Amino acid sequence: LPQAQTAVVEAIRPGLQAKLSTLIELGLGHLTLARPSQSLSTGELQRLRLAGVLDSALTQLTLVLDEPGTGLDDARLEGLLKRLRAFCDQGNTVVMVCHRQVLIDGAASVLTLGPGPGEQGGRLIQAAPEVSFPTRPASPPGGRFQIRGARAHHLKGIDLDLPNRGLVAVTGPSGSGKSSLLFDVIAASAAAGRPQHCDAIDGLEHFAAVRSSRATPSRSPLSTLDLTKAVQALFHGVGSGLSRSAFSFHSPAGRCPACKGAGSLNVAMDFMADLSLDCASCGGQRYKPEVLAVNWRGMNVAEFLNAPVASLVPKLPAGALADAVTAMCGIGLGHLNLGRPPAMLSGGEHQRLLLASALAQPNGPSLFVLDEPGSGLHPQDLARLLEVLYALIEDGALVLMSTHRKRLVGGAHWQVDLGPGGGEDGGVLMAAGPR
Repeated sequence: LPQAQTAVVEAIRPGLQAKLSTLIELGLGHLTLARPSQSLSTGELQRLRLAGVLDSALTQLTLVLDEPGTGLDDARLEGLLKRLRAFCDQGNTVVMVCHRQVLIDGAASVLTLGPGPGEQGGRLIQAAPEVSFPTRPASPPGGRFQIRGARAHHLKGIDLDLPNRGLVAVTGPSGSGKSSLLFDVIAASAAAGRPQHCDAIDGLEHFAAVRSSRATPSRSPLSTLDLTKAVQALFHGVGSGLSRSAFSFHSPAGRCPACKGAGSLNVAMDFMADLSLDCASCGGQRYKPEVLAVNWRGMNVAEFLNAPVASLVPKLPAGALADAVTAMCGIGLGHLNLGRPPAMLSGGEHQRLLLASALAQPNGPSLFVLDEPGSGLHPQDLARLLEVLYALIEDGALVLMSTHRKRLVGGAHWQVDLGPGGGEDGGVLMAAGPR
């Protein structure tokens, strides 16, 4: 290189090496800089954003993290813990929501909230109760689901034979190809109706539906469970004289004209992030005054959509609406309300809503492709999740999930382990078979 270019390279080399070292310590050494962001797992995306913060020289910061260990095996968690400790040693504070034991054991202090979710929680408790896990049922009978020559990203042309019914845990280090196999090969092939990133895939025709946790954008519980019409019918039945469409904040017939049903207005703050304020016209309730004047069992439609679904169960008449909220409660989502904005749902809540939708509206044998469904779950909730998955399997489902939670791996009928490492060292089928 010319001397001037060499000087530039030498000037930026230390900073570049430091950033790359951070990526490696956070379990992202397998990524290429040109990797499309939409192909990254939830955990990879979060750690990529975290890398930029940890490399800063800032002090007196409070960093708030939501399940930073998502997607990492226990060995890689040690690297993450090392970097978080170094960040704290600079004079910063890290507060994290966490269910991974390695990170919990490495924390300076631990706060346990409970004793349950939603209105049953919010208290500082000393210790969680003992958790009783469901007994894994015997592997159900069924046919075969086969993949040949899977080669997305770092997958090394693997061949895989799985049952077409049961719970399958896909394990391995971060970057070993779990997400590539599940979403870039299996889910993508199902969506396209032909093999994607593989030579052949047989058995998709067995399933009446394929439900991928990445195929559906994050939506409110109301939309995910397709309950808009049911809520409209409930309030229209009161006999107010308003049209049925008036009870949807998507309809001009009933939504607040000022905020168009959003309940809030964004105020541009030039060089700062936009400010979101409750709509002054409707007070954040989304609807016109005449719609809010209609009551069902002491609630208007805005109050109904903001109520925890667990409180609605004893009031609802039998039907699709009651079935859906009962399914939500059964999967540990009784604390949510139907109108919860998508931005306020965690990735784990979104995936469990997908499962609740399937429980409430069964339509034959389904294939579920899930990305770390145990993320953010306490052991009590993991037990409840397994019970739900077993119920779906009883109805003929095949559930494929990437996971690092030992409880979920132990509850699976089959395990597919990829490795031996991440990135170029990954993508090899290490083992596959019944547990």
